[in-house]
Amino acid sequence: MKMAVWGMLALSAGALLFMLVRQPGARRIFSSIGVHVVVAAFLLYGMQTA
Repeated sequence: MKMAVWGMLALSAGALLFMLVRQPGARRIFSSIGVHVVVAAFLLYGMQTA
């Protein structure tokens, strides 16, 4: 049962990424998300060491 849930999660995440890539402004969205993830990681690291 647990493998079926993980499989459905992977399948739906792949389908979502596929649909996002087909959109015209997808590259801008992915780069924005990437920048936010990097900034959040640096902030979390800074808060952890302080």
